[in-house]
Amino acid sequence: MCNYSTGVLVTGMAVAVFLTVQVGDYVIVSEACDLHSDGWWLGQVLFVQGGARKSEHQTLFQVANIDTGVIHWINADLVINKFSA
Repeated sequence: MCNYSTGVLVTGMAVAVFLTVQVGDYVIVSEACDLHSDGWWLGQVLFVQGGARKSEHQTLFQVANIDTGVIHWINADLVINKFSA
C-alpha cells in the first residue's frame, strides 16, 4: 500500500485525504505508489466502496478519467489530493 503524508485537517486532527472523498469529488490519482513519480491524472469519483471491516472507511473508488473518459477502479491510497464538487 502507498503511504502518503498529505492530509486534511478535520477537527484539529490530520486525516488521510482518501478518508474524506465523496461521490462527485474530483481527485488527483497517482499512477504509482512512488511519491516522486510524475505520473498522475485527474478524475471524478463515481462510486465509493467501503471496507469489509469498517464500511465507513473507503477502500476502493470508481473514478472516471477526465481526459480520456475511461472508468477505473482504484485503491483509495492512490488519491493524492481532492477537490470538492
